[in-house]
This record gives sequence, C-alpha cells and structure tokens, in this order.
Amino acid sequence: DENGRLITKVYYLTNTDEAEDHFTMDPKEQLAARKDMRANGLKPLGNWHSQPSSPSRPSDEDIKLAYD
Repeated sequence: DENGRLITKVYYLTNTDEAEDHFTMDPKEQLAARKDMRANGLKPLGNWHSQPSSPSRPSDEDIKLAYD
C-alpha cells in the first residue's frame, strides 16, 4: 500500500470453537505465529475470518478483539 506495507506470509489458524458463528484462534498456534513473525522480522498486519451467517462487517466482538 501507500505506507509500504506488504503481506509476505499468511498463517492459517484453527478455530477452536468449531462453530460457524464464533471464531477463536488456537492460542498455541497464535503464539507460534507470533514467534515466527518475530524471528523473521515480520509485523502483524491484520487477521480475517468468514462470517457466513452474519453481515459482511466486523462484529462488536471482532472490534473488541482486533488487537488481541
């Protein structure tokens, strides 16, 4: 983008809720991803997940947990 940010790696994490209406990243996978980013000089740019049964916009919980 105009700020020089570029996605170079994607981490696919397990939904530990196993539900279509709620998403929680596996804590061990999340920690491993953070460690890998740190080891490779990467910074998190964001995360995403599908919301098949709700509108295509961040939920209140998505916003609350955006920087978790």
